[in-house]
Amino acid sequence: MDRPSARDWNDWRWQTRHRVRSLAALRSQVAAVATLDVADVELEREFPVGVTPYYLSLADFADPADPILRQVLPLAVESERAEQEVADPFHEAELAPVAGIVHRYPDRALVIPTNFCATLCRHCFRKRTWADGFFMLSEAQLTAAASYVRAHPEIRDVLITGGDPVHLSMHALALLLRELRTCRNVEVLRIATRVPVTLPQRVDDELLDVLAAARPLWLITHFNHAREVSADAAGALRRLIDRGITVQNQTVLLRGVNDSTPAQLELNRALLALGVRPYYLHLADPVAGAGHFRLPIERGIEIVRGMYGKIAGFGIPRLVVDLPGGKGKVPLVPDFVVERAGDDVWFESPIDGSTVRYCDPTGPTG
Repeated sequence: MDRPSARDWNDWRWQTRHRVRSLAALRSQVAAVATLDVADVELEREFPVGVTPYYLSLADFADPADPILRQVLPLAVESERAEQEVADPFHEAELAPVAGIVHRYPDRALVIPTNFCATLCRHCFRKRTWADGFFMLSEAQLTAAASYVRAHPEIRDVLITGGDPVHLSMHALALLLRELRTCRNVEVLRIATRVPVTLPQRVDDELLDVLAAARPLWLITHFNHAREVSADAAGALRRLIDRGITVQNQTVLLRGVNDSTPAQLELNRALLALGVRPYYLHLADPVAGAGHFRLPIERGIEIVRGMYGKIAGFGIPRLVVDLPGGKGKVPLVPDFVVERAGDDVWFESPIDGSTVRYCDPTGPTG
């Protein structure tokens, strides 16, 4: 592809139209593909390719271990299935009472208005939906989804997710946000999007106006590696924050991408410097086609444990496992207790590794 003009490059519509949509197109651009065991045509049909030119520009095309390429390049290993690695590990299809709604938690509901993303991440736990094509709910379906939320007063928190919901038309997104804002039972409204990472050009005045009109709004984004926190991404995050939108980040712990304490520290320091709070660090889900990203629980705890004492506490995301069957997230917390003896508890210091005695008051407190 010829080098586009700066005007085209900074146009999210141009970026979306010129997505790399096949392994063959990736092969033509990425030298590292030749050294990797990439997917065949049948697997590519099951789990298609999609990458914005912007996101691909963050990669080192000659490095087969590049953390950007690993997130978007289809590999033959995606055909392997270990125990519990299934298409729908969280039983979302069973927990969908109407189109666009997943009701997993008693007090929370997901609204999924589309399964389209400009960049298709290979670790996505909804990659099962790609082969059937991309959908966007009609305005009538969006209104019906909001009506479901309104009819269930126990729902106090709604997360609009996908796919990526900011790929809706601005009219449709504004409609959905307005409808949900009229639900008196909804106290917390969140929207999950990866466009600050893969398509920061989309965070323009038009989108910001729609999001700001729905405040208070929590925006959950998804940076996995410090390389993704580019000048363009930083600009998108600043624009969101300047409009009064609270931004938090969820990261997925991915083998070969960000599976070390230094990688996590670098990422989360970069996010904190921009005013974005790290929220969750997910162990990669047991989803079919993403098993090669998974790490043992003990490794995840070890990585997070190494962050303590090296970054502010609110810069350490909560490590979680999302339980199969839609049974909720479980936090995994590192243990710094070395020994207990009566009222004495001995801790390992996260600063220098020394052992420190703490007197635990076990008697009456009143």
